[in-house]
Amino acid sequence: MTTIDLNRPMWQLTVGEFLEVTKGIEQPPVIVDYKEDEFVYGIGGLAKLIGASYATAWNLRKSGKIDKATHQTGRTLIFNKKKVLEILKTK
Repeated sequence: MTTIDLNRPMWQLTVGEFLEVTKGIEQPPVIVDYKEDEFVYGIGGLAKLIGASYATAWNLRKSGKIDKATHQTGRTLIFNKKKVLEILKTK
C-alpha cells in the first residue's frame, strides 16, 4: 500500500493509485425490469401500434394525451404499449 499525497491533483494519479483509492467503493447493480416487447420506438412504431398514419401518430404525441406512456431519451421516443392502449381506450 503506497501513501498518496492528499495535496496532489486527482488528474495526476496513476492508474494504480486511482484503483487503490476507489477499491472500497461498491457500484450498485443495474437492474432492468422491463421486457423489450413492452415498448415501441419512434413515431413509426406508435403509428403501427395504433394502426394509424405517421401524421396521426405525430399529432397524438404532440397533443399530450399519451405523455404518461412516453419517455424520451435524447432524440429517441419510447412508448409503453400497454399504457398507450389503456389511455386510448379511456379517451
